[in-house]
Amino acid sequence: MTSEVVVTNPVTASQALERAKGLLSDLVHQYQAPGAKAIGSTQLRNMLIHVENIEARLTSTDQHPANAIKRLRDFSKTIERLQTPADVGGPLSKICHELATSLRLAADLLVADSAQPVAA
Repeated sequence: MTSEVVVTNPVTASQALERAKGLLSDLVHQYQAPGAKAIGSTQLRNMLIHVENIEARLTSTDQHPANAIKRLRDFSKTIERLQTPADVGGPLSKICHELATSLRLAADLLVADSAQPVAA
């Protein structure tokens, strides 16, 4: 299965999370292909489930998103480590780069949103 990464500029944490979910789903399919890297699609699917849970939790609670921010940044670092020199410039490298960027952006936007005063 081949897919094309469409570059978008999310402006909200929710949009960045939606983008990340789409890219994670694409990576799951890529890593299920014959001859894929050692990391399993199971780990990527688990990461996708966590991102979905983070998104659902953020829309259903007023709690500070500190745990979500940390988790998104950790996921970003993990995805960055998936890339190898042989992949640079290839389709998986582009997906990994986009995904890491989307996860970091979502975390940064959550930090900014949590610093905003809430109207009473």
